[in-house]
Amino acid sequence: MVDARKLVLVVSLLMVAGGVVAGELVMIVNKANPMTNISAELLKNFYTGEEITWPGGERVALVELKDDNPLTAYFSDTIMHMSLQRKSKLWAVKAFGSDVRSPYKYSSEAAVVGFVSSNPNAMGYVSPRSVDPTIKTITVDGKSEF
Repeated sequence: MVDARKLVLVVSLLMVAGGVVAGELVMIVNKANPMTNISAELLKNFYTGEEITWPGGERVALVELKDDNPLTAYFSDTIMHMSLQRKSKLWAVKAFGSDVRSPYKYSSEAAVVGFVSSNPNAMGYVSPRSVDPTIKTITVDGKSEF
């Protein structure tokens, strides 16, 4: 009986601590970036290294949270339609013989916001509560949060 209680407690804690639901992620860019909307296809192409420049020709500087953050898994599943493991393998392959730069990785949303606010070509993702006046959000296929 004690083991069943422990299991219920552990599962409950994992659901509370690790769960990310729709509406908890927004895409952010530098305030100087003229883009206001991005297609899900172009966003996926950026984060898979298929595209490396903004429509104006500037090289995009991608940033994301480290893989142990629940938002990263949510982004990978929702936008990239792949597991974190598959995404890591993809970037490992692209690292050899390519000028494609994998996304910068930070441990905190504040660091992601700081990177985006200081780099005019940067794009990343954070939870809506981390958005501040130093950056701007863009929609994905017209949706502001997902």
